[in-house]
Amino acid sequence: MAHEPTRRYWRSLEEREPGPAFLEAAADEFPPAPEDGSTRYGRRGFLQAAGFTLAGALSAGCQRAPVRHALPFGEQPEEVTPGRALWYASTCGACEAGCGVLVKARDGRPVKIEGNPDHPLSRGGLCAAGQAAVLGLYDGHRFTGPLRGGAAATWDEVDADVLARLAETRASGGAVRVLSQTITSPALQAAIDRFLSGFADGRHVVYDALSASAVLDAHARTHGRRVLPRYAFERASVIVGVDADFLGTWCSPVEHTRGYRDARSLEGDPPRCSYHAQFEGRLSITGTKADLRVRILPEDEPRVIEQLAARVAGMGGAAFEARGGTPDVDPAVLDDLARRLWAARGASLVIAGTPDLATQVLVNFLNHLLGNSGATVDVD
Repeated sequence: MAHEPTRRYWRSLEEREPGPAFLEAAADEFPPAPEDGSTRYGRRGFLQAAGFTLAGALSAGCQRAPVRHALPFGEQPEEVTPGRALWYASTCGACEAGCGVLVKARDGRPVKIEGNPDHPLSRGGLCAAGQAAVLGLYDGHRFTGPLRGGAAATWDEVDADVLARLAETRASGGAVRVLSQTITSPALQAAIDRFLSGFADGRHVVYDALSASAVLDAHARTHGRRVLPRYAFERASVIVGVDADFLGTWCSPVEHTRGYRDARSLEGDPPRCSYHAQFEGRLSITGTKADLRVRILPEDEPRVIEQLAARVAGMGGAAFEARGGTPDVDPAVLDDLARRLWAARGASLVIAGTPDLATQVLVNFLNHLLGNSGATVDVD
């Protein structure tokens, strides 16, 4: 039973007429519909519209969902349990670095890629391009079948046409070319070589959008071996890069990032922090990390290497003269870098991303003067 004073209070509220202030507040909170036919909603109109929207959503949700059938395997594959993921060791193909990866597959479909911690080079690292490589399998714009003359065809038609043309080429002794990017799989390379061996003029042509062929050709001339060396950034205390985005796109960025991080670890035992100078004409990921970044023109790239080589050769008593001209760089900067490189002999590293063969040969000469061959530059 309600208390008597409380009942008297509510009875007085019911008998009291609303004052002007109350009526004015109510008019502001619940305004009438505009007479000009505009769609401006008041609070009450908004609640009405929201109610209709909710009712429409509920009525649409009452419709019967489409029927989908989950069919079991006709023959159960070995080691496959529906719903249970399997992990496979593989190699990333997003670029030519060939990092080791672990591929997560569920019901026969790859769904995730991670770095392989047991891979000797990438050591569990994986870049953004490698992480996103699995999305290419489910791209709606991928070709669903082969094309012949720009029109859709079946595999049987294309195979028959290719085999007929190859038979004609073999009989006439014509040329056959296989075009690909850099092949990191020994099994695939062996299959290509075996295929081309059946033709009198068969060659494998390799093309990479970001090519390192000048580095290979330079080592073939200076070391007698056309190989791409392993750059041990973790052993270098002074690093000089000339237009080489080794943390972004150059050669093996995941491997280089791991070594670069190890060389600049203040939490290590003992703490280390390598000195990094970067010469480049555009801002790169590597340039943003450098201790010293110098903007240069593309034609100044070989001149910077040549000036450094002349200064280091003078410190070591070797005969070398720079003849390529003077770059638009403060000479004091080059003098300081030359002193740092000479003080860190055997623990320094000079690299260049230019496709010019003569410049890459000069880079090898500079690393040889500094004693980096076999230390931070490993061709074995």
